[in-house]
Amino acid sequence: KCQCYLMERGIKMSLKKIAGLIVFCVTLGSPFAAYSAGASGDRLPTYIEVLSDGSIIIEGGTAWNNPDNCGKSNRIVILPTNQFINQYYAAALTAYSTENYLWAWLDGCWTAPWGAQFPKVVNAATRFKP
Repeated sequence: KCQCYLMERGIKMSLKKIAGLIVFCVTLGSPFAAYSAGASGDRLPTYIEVLSDGSIIIEGGTAWNNPDNCGKSNRIVILPTNQFINQYYAAALTAYSTENYLWAWLDGCWTAPWGAQFPKVVNAATRFKP
């Protein structure tokens, strides 16, 4: 759908932008969108930490959207129980290492061992800067 729309309008884009657009379109069409509270918004990951229980915490340069009003919005978490944890971790690392955006569907709150609550990731993708 995205490629046809671009070709009909004669839009020329670099391979990097096309790849980012395809990833974004696939993410928007994800069934996770129907099962989430909302989207994180585009953020540049500034810190990624893997905890001893396997949870992955990602901090953004600015606060993430917080659709469930969790206690904190400066970080989001990918839980080890998420069947796509490796793919979402790869998206987060790609965004971090290439200084591009991470975008995610969020649903629910997770309580960290130190008591803070963060939004839970149910789907994630790297978004390349325009």
